[in-house]
Amino acid sequence: MWDGLATCGRLAIRSAISMAPLRLERFQIKFRTISADSCFKCLHRLARILSVLLLVFGAYSFVPNPLVGETGLFAVNAAHAGVLMILAVLLFAFTRKGESTAAAGLYLVGAMFVFLGIVGHLALNAQVFVANTRLFGAILYSRSDVWLDVGLAAALILSGMMNTSRRQILKD
Repeated sequence: MWDGLATCGRLAIRSAISMAPLRLERFQIKFRTISADSCFKCLHRLARILSVLLLVFGAYSFVPNPLVGETGLFAVNAAHAGVLMILAVLLFAFTRKGESTAAAGLYLVGAMFVFLGIVGHLALNAQVFVANTRLFGAILYSRSDVWLDVGLAAALILSGMMNTSRRQILKD
């Protein structure tokens, strides 16, 4: 009885070992196929989604609410909303051509948010006890906007690093 179980166990182990490379190769082939097909234009789609979210956030600031507005958590006036919407349209325009240009748009809009974050931080640190300030005399800006812009810049720049068509800049 024990010999029969041992023989069955050895056969099962041998068959599992002999089938393992085949299963691993199948997995690797499927993984390569799935990743190549699904990431073909994932950066392109991600840039479009982020541009639509920026546009919605800019448009939402015109509706009175406690989150976004002149007295909200994120201090936004019409000029600030206009900047957000212009950056959203700019990012969407970069997604029209291809994946490399979408990555360039993500980098450019991310750099703009880095610039806004740095200028806002410097303007708010010049006035220590002031909660809101105006950048360039027009854009209403608060301390929470600094963190929002830094987070958006990081998300946009890291998303731009997902570019899979590094050698495709001239083909787009």
